[in-house]
Amino acid sequence: MAGLLLVDTPAAAKCLQAFSQSLEHLSHTKGRDVAIGLRYAHVNFDRLPSPAAELVDQKVDIIVTLTTQAVAARKATSAIPIVAISVTDPVTRGLVERLART
Repeated sequence: MAGLLLVDTPAAAKCLQAFSQSLEHLSHTKGRDVAIGLRYAHVNFDRLPSPAAELVDQKVDIIVTLTTQAVAARKATSAIPIVAISVTDPVTRGLVERLART
């Protein structure tokens, strides 16, 4: 199951729409091929730890999130992979130890 951790904003709505369209493009059907656990912190970043913990408790396979929400996801788990869209300076934010260089 994929867990989406978002703050209820226009950007989050666009992220959810793009995520759903990408799944369809890859021939995945929500509910058949993939389960999505969606958790919102209703326009309040301070409430993010609770929905992040709920996703961890559901034992999702991956957490998909935007910018600041990634910090709450990282604090909730170090075992579940996190896909953070549009994060600046993930090292300083504590999301990764270092950036890989190729």
